[in-house]
Amino acid sequence: MPHTDKAIATYYIIADAEASSNLARYDGTRYGHRAQEAVDLLDMYNRTRDEGFGDEVKRRIMLGTYVLSSGYYDAYYLQAQKNRTLIRKDFEDAFSKCDLILTPTSPTPAFKLEEKIDDPLLMYLSDIFTVTANLVGLPSISIPCGKTEDGLPIGMQIIGPPLLRGRFLDWPMPMSNFRQSKEMDYEPVIGLEVHIQLLTNSKLFCGCSTVFGASPNSQTCPVCLGLPGVLPVLNRKAVEYGMRLALATGCRISPQCSFSRKNYFYPDLPKGYQITQYEWPLAEDGYLEIYLETEKKKRVRIQRIQLEEDAGKSLHPEEGSDLKETLVDLNRCGVPLLEVISYPDMHSPEEARIYLETLRQLVQYLGICDGDLEKGSFRCDVNISLRPKGSEEMGTRTEAKNLNSFKGVERTLRFEISRQREVLRSGKKVVQETLQWDAEAQAAFPTRRKEEAYDYRYFPEPDLVHLEIERDWIERVRKDLPELPAQRRERFITQYGLPADDAHILTSTRQLADYYEECLKLYNKPKIVSNWTLGELLRELNQRKLEIEEFKLRPPELTGLLKLIDQGVISGKMAKEVFAQMAETGQRAERIVEERGVVQVQDKGEISSVIDEVLQEEVENLARYRAGKEGLFGYFVGQVMKKTGGKANPQLVNRILKEKLG
Repeated sequence: MPHTDKAIATYYIIADAEASSNLARYDGTRYGHRAQEAVDLLDMYNRTRDEGFGDEVKRRIMLGTYVLSSGYYDAYYLQAQKNRTLIRKDFEDAFSKCDLILTPTSPTPAFKLEEKIDDPLLMYLSDIFTVTANLVGLPSISIPCGKTEDGLPIGMQIIGPPLLRGRFLDWPMPMSNFRQSKEMDYEPVIGLEVHIQLLTNSKLFCGCSTVFGASPNSQTCPVCLGLPGVLPVLNRKAVEYGMRLALATGCRISPQCSFSRKNYFYPDLPKGYQITQYEWPLAEDGYLEIYLETEKKKRVRIQRIQLEEDAGKSLHPEEGSDLKETLVDLNRCGVPLLEVISYPDMHSPEEARIYLETLRQLVQYLGICDGDLEKGSFRCDVNISLRPKGSEEMGTRTEAKNLNSFKGVERTLRFEISRQREVLRSGKKVVQETLQWDAEAQAAFPTRRKEEAYDYRYFPEPDLVHLEIERDWIERVRKDLPELPAQRRERFITQYGLPADDAHILTSTRQLADYYEECLKLYNKPKIVSNWTLGELLRELNQRKLEIEEFKLRPPELTGLLKLIDQGVISGKMAKEVFAQMAETGQRAERIVEERGVVQVQDKGEISSVIDEVLQEEVENLARYRAGKEGLFGYFVGQVMKKTGGKANPQLVNRILKEKLG
């Protein structure tokens, strides 16, 4: 924030001016202390203020009177108010990109008692972080976050945007435990239930379309509405998609599985029950390997994968909307879902997020789900409990449902871990209940006491026979599996000699990995292509908010540019400028180079002549170079490049210049 360096001066001009103005009423007659034994009224004023004000107050009143006086008002007080406006604008810009701002409370630990009170400047500077928020009227709070070796407290300040209301106070509790979390007495135990919407053309038990975004209640039929006299028919493609994920995660596919009715009542569930799998799921006992760091792996066990149908969607009235009552859209009723239930093998919000990112990447590679978080294609319920470190006994868990962002999962878990820790440390018991995350309040609130399986009154679905999955069917599905992310990552490292970090990012999506390998078919220099893909290409995609498949420059265009660098037609620096123009216009590199006239100068004679000109003009620097100032070599190169408009071949410039300088 560019104007906060003016905060101290601005604050103490405005604060002193207000002190001078406000304390002018401190007259001993109506306000404050009154001096005794005054000779007259003027003497009483003087004695009253002399006795009632300490040195610091007197100092501020004098400064305030000065900055408000005629001739100095514009130069000091008015300018301070302008600075205040600029600082407020800095904060507004910052809060458009973040939720809260964390700063130290003070640039140094707390002073010892009676220390530094005689140095006003040091006292003022110790307020640099706190006065900035106070100056522009932002809510802030200071919390302890540690101690020095001498036992003096260290504070952390949390600054929030204006009009935060109550939710601002929800943040300090988990943050104040940051230091304690390193030595906490309790270990989080986390399990996830992930709902994956399958990319089938029709629903799980009927022929209705699954296309997202259709008019409300336009993709329904008697089957998915549960009307009397209808019979469900299982979608074969949904079963195969479930088998793909089961095989990719090492699960054991059940040779025979069945469906059950899960009974509960909700406005967007017209049948009053959901068809799911309970006793005999599609697959069990698998795992997913996640990378906690580039090289560090952890295996999270998968308990079961089951097929089920989705419910509809309730549209609730929101502040400022035209809705006056809740509406129900049943288009989503019957859309096929896979529910992937993990064992409680995760012990931090970060591990849970990485697990979700890895699972989402896997289903996208398999082509069974688009993983679109905003459309609800990939959402999860989190189960969290705490137990004493070293204990194997599970604690009482709570569940937060229908989270559809990785950040939301992390924040929910952080909040709930902190809340449960405080409950346990206070000697109370955690209540098993279902929670709803409120992104506005940044807190989780209970919605109901947690149900057990018997609350849903499961019983076998009478309208569906048992599903038998033969070994031949499993093997056919196995043969159709694509190369999986982990396998492709390892191949990129071994086959192309890429660093693990490069391979990790290049295989983050199937489309990006395909793009990279298409480039290598045309230009077989793996590391160079990797550098351009991870650098210029991803930068353009991020700036334009595009997916790789939407990008207009395909592998032939990118590799054509790289070949021009190899041929010496343009330099690497020029190539980056050309690439930016290619991304903007869609033109090929050759045409842009021709139109801009940026062909690299390769003629040795021409470059040699320019170097001679530079050395003739830089006689003094040339003498300094020969006297031992070898750092001037880069300066000479820069002057040559400047004279050629950046077109000279840098390698030739360096070589010829070294020859001429001896």
